[in-house]
Amino acid sequence: MAGPRPTAYARALLRALLMLALTAGSPTAASADDASSDAALDDVLAGFDETDDDLDDVLGGFDDETADDPREPLPAERRETTWIDRAIDLTGSVSLGASYNVVPHYSLIGPDPNPPPGSLGTYYGNLQRLRARGDIQADIDLPAGFDARIQAFGYYDFAYLIHGQENYTERVLQDYELEGEILDFWVAGGVGPHLDVKLGRQVVNWGRSDTLRVTDVINALNNREPGIVDIEDLRLPSTMARVDGYWGRFSVSALVIPEIRYDYDPPPGSDFFPWVDLRDIPDPPPALGLTKDQVAAILGQLAGEAFASEPPTQRVDRWGATPEFGLALTGIFSGWDFSLYAARLYQNRTTVIINLPTVGPPGILTDDDRITMVGGGGNYTFGAWLVKAELAWLDELDYVYLQTNTGSTPGDSPLAAYRIERSQVSRVDWMLGVEYYGITNVNVALELAHRHVLGYVDELQYLPNYVYRDNVEVALRVSSEHLNARLKPTLLALVLANERGFAGATLRLSADYELRGGLIGTLGYLHFFGADQIPFDTWDANDRLFAKLKLSF
Repeated sequence: MAGPRPTAYARALLRALLMLALTAGSPTAASADDASSDAALDDVLAGFDETDDDLDDVLGGFDDETADDPREPLPAERRETTWIDRAIDLTGSVSLGASYNVVPHYSLIGPDPNPPPGSLGTYYGNLQRLRARGDIQADIDLPAGFDARIQAFGYYDFAYLIHGQENYTERVLQDYELEGEILDFWVAGGVGPHLDVKLGRQVVNWGRSDTLRVTDVINALNNREPGIVDIEDLRLPSTMARVDGYWGRFSVSALVIPEIRYDYDPPPGSDFFPWVDLRDIPDPPPALGLTKDQVAAILGQLAGEAFASEPPTQRVDRWGATPEFGLALTGIFSGWDFSLYAARLYQNRTTVIINLPTVGPPGILTDDDRITMVGGGGNYTFGAWLVKAELAWLDELDYVYLQTNTGSTPGDSPLAAYRIERSQVSRVDWMLGVEYYGITNVNVALELAHRHVLGYVDELQYLPNYVYRDNVEVALRVSSEHLNARLKPTLLALVLANERGFAGATLRLSADYELRGGLIGTLGYLHFFGADQIPFDTWDANDRLFAKLKLSF
C-alpha cells in the first residue's frame, strides 16, 4: 500500500514552521485570529499543489525504503574493504641507474689467479654500471596499537653481462652484479603510556652529523661505492631489540643486538680496492743487509695470490656470538637537545678515516674484537642557525702490525725482518658543525671532525692499517630547492688530512628533478682528488658521471 506523497509531508512541515514563525513574535494575536492565519498559510502553500511533479523529482528518493540497487557499483567510500586493504600500506619503487667512467682504467686485480708479472687487473671502460633495481615496503597496522614494516630490495647490473662476466673476479660479480636483501623487518608499539618496544631488523642513528661518523656507530656501512650516496642510504640494518622509555622531556633507549654485521668493503677486483705498495713497511733491520725496496720486491714475489683475496680476519659469526649492547639518554628542550651514549660493539674492519678499506699481506690478521664507546651529542638552534656537536671515546681498538725484528741476521729470510705485533689503543673523536637556513630554499652545512689516537704506535701508519695519530675531516654540503621544489641540486665536498698532509678529497654534484608525480630523474658527477696516500691514490682514477630514473608508487 502506497504511503503518503512527499508533498503532503512537505506541506505539513512548512505549515508547522510558518505557524511557529508567525506566532513566535505575538502568541496572543495568533490565538485571536487562527482563521486568518490558516488562510494566509493556505495562500503561501497553494503553489505546492501545482508543483507535485517538481517535488517528486527532488524528493523522489524518499519514496523507496529499500536498499540501493545491488547491480549498481557502490561509491568507493561505501565499498566493503578487507583487513588487508585497511591495514597494509604498500609502497615501493623501480629504478634504472647508470654510471660512466670519465677515464677508462684498470683495477689492481683481475680474474686470473696467477697473472703474469706486470699484468694489469680488470679493465673498467666507460660504462661502469647499468643497474635495474626494485624496492618494496609494506607498513602494517597490527592490533593493540602495534605497527610492522618489511622492506626489501633487489637489483641486477647489466654492465657485467655487457662487458663479459669472465673479465671480473668472482667476488666482484657476487657483490655488484646481482643482489637482494631484506632491510627493515620489525614490529613496534607501545606498552603502556611510557614504554615503546621495537623488535627486528632496523637502523639506529645516534649521530648529529649528516656526513661524518662520530657517535653514529650502531649500524655497519655499505662502502662498496664510496661517494655515490649519502650516509643515510649506506647504513646496514641489524636485528635488535630496542626499548624506549619516556618521562617528560627525557627518554632512555636500550639496545640488544644479536645480529653482528661488518662493513661491506670493496672486494678484490673492484676499482675501489686499493693499490697496495709493498714499500709501505717499516725499515728493515740494518743487520739483514737489504733495503726496504729489496725486501718489498721479495715480499711481492711471495705475496702473489695473497693480495687477490681479502685478508684473513677474526670475525665472529653473524649469529651466535655475544650480542652487542647500547644505551642512550636523550633530553629535548626548547631550542636545544642532548644525548649521552654508551655501547659495547664489535670493531669493524675499517680505518679511522671515513671507514676506508684495509688490506694485509699474508699472515697478518685483522682483528674484529669488541670495543667500548662512550660519548654524547647535541643540537642548539638560534635564529636561522643550527649548531651541532658530537664527542666519543673509543677504547680497546685492536690492531695488528709489522714491527722491525732487530734480532734478524744476514742470511735470514726477508720475512724474518719483521714480526707481527698486536696492540690495543684508544681514540677520541669530536665533531663540530653548523647549518644555516637563512636563505630561502637553501641549506648550507659545514662540519669538522678530528680523531686522535691515544697510545699510538708509529708502525700503525704502515701496511696494513694506514692509521695516523691525528686525522681531520671537513665536509661542506649545500642543498636547495627550485621550481616549486621539483628541482633539488646538491653539492657535497669532503676533504681529509693527517700529519702527513693532504690525504684526499671527494666532490659530488647532483640534482634531482621531479618529472611528474612519483617520477624523479637524477644527474650527477663524482670527482676524486688523489694524493700519495691510500686509498685516494687509487680512487683518483675513478671519476664518473651518474644518472638514475626512479618511479615511486
